[in-house]
Amino acid sequence: MRAVERSSRFTLLVPLVMVTCGCGDGAGSASNAPALVSPLAGAVVDNGCAGGPDAAEWSFDWSDVPGAERYALQVWRTGMNLAIDRDDLPSSHFWDPNSGWMEDDSLDQWNWRVRVRVNGLWGGWSETRGFQIEPLGTDCSGPSKPDGPYALSPQNDSVVDNGCSDGSNQAVWSFAWSDVPGVEVYALQVWRWGSSDLVIDRDDLTSSHFSNPQGGWVDDHHLDKWTWRVRARVNGLWSEWSGGSFHFEPLDTDCPGPAPAGVPNLVSPAADAVVDNGCYDGWDPVEWSFDWSDVPGAEVYALQVWATGAQTLVIDRNDLSSSEFLSVRGGWVPDDGLYQWNWRARARVNGLWGGWSETRGFQAEPLDTDCPWLVVSGTER
Repeated sequence: MRAVERSSRFTLLVPLVMVTCGCGDGAGSASNAPALVSPLAGAVVDNGCAGGPDAAEWSFDWSDVPGAERYALQVWRTGMNLAIDRDDLPSSHFWDPNSGWMEDDSLDQWNWRVRVRVNGLWGGWSETRGFQIEPLGTDCSGPSKPDGPYALSPQNDSVVDNGCSDGSNQAVWSFAWSDVPGVEVYALQVWRWGSSDLVIDRDDLTSSHFSNPQGGWVDDHHLDKWTWRVRARVNGLWSEWSGGSFHFEPLDTDCPGPAPAGVPNLVSPAADAVVDNGCYDGWDPVEWSFDWSDVPGAEVYALQVWATGAQTLVIDRNDLSSSEFLSVRGGWVPDDGLYQWNWRARARVNGLWGGWSETRGFQAEPLDTDCPWLVVSGTER
């Protein structure tokens, strides 16, 4: 089955205005031109019923072209203006379910051709193939068909929700159409071009909307060329179909995934706190203690400490098993480097690092502030 591109509504009420189409005879088509599939040369296609109870449904199909951005389709009767002239078709199929009807003196000498745009350039036209239309009223019988619903959503070429491959967020397909007065039931069909199976095939719907309760997801190889259509039954008679085409967003587009780790709250040192310094003679090491809040499920924590403007981190650990860390180092901080120190922490949960905490500043006390000088007879030595 093919993805359906529904044309803008138009009715071919003959005779058409006599405007010669300079469409050529199709000879010498370009090497990248699509191959026409159907209708076949000389095929007889559907006609409608006078008065419109059964509109003609014309369907055109051609081969896919690798890298195609869009296709163009032209349909005309020899010596007349273009009945269909589209250059915005997203797939290699076009279905026009509302072509009106054609009088019996205008059934022959119909033509069609297509071409493709790749990398912004249009290729040459395919061959021009001829077809004809069955006589007016061929398959009209019984009472007139009721008016059918109008497809509302998804609109043609809409991008609809997809699910998640891990099942964390399943896509729910929703379809909506206009109400039909006196309706008994609606029928809905959904399928993808190239598939012989209908994904949704319901003829018992009592309201003008439907959501597929099964959800699920569509893999990235089958996102495009989806089609849906709907019709209504009134007084035992089914209306014409109305529908459109759509495609899915890539798989896993908006999946929540594993929740990242929480962000720890810094405890100490407080903002702008004064921390320990050493002694010039090396007798007293520098002891800096850092503490932050626990994060539930944390596997490890990371801690960074640096001086503003420095090119390297004084402390850079990502293997801490608890929410506190004591650094004991020999040496000291010179008096011209006491200010503008910074620190921050983060946690890893389920293999994922959370965000960093705030960056908090602190400073070191002056050099030799609390050195263990030996005091003898009240005199420092």
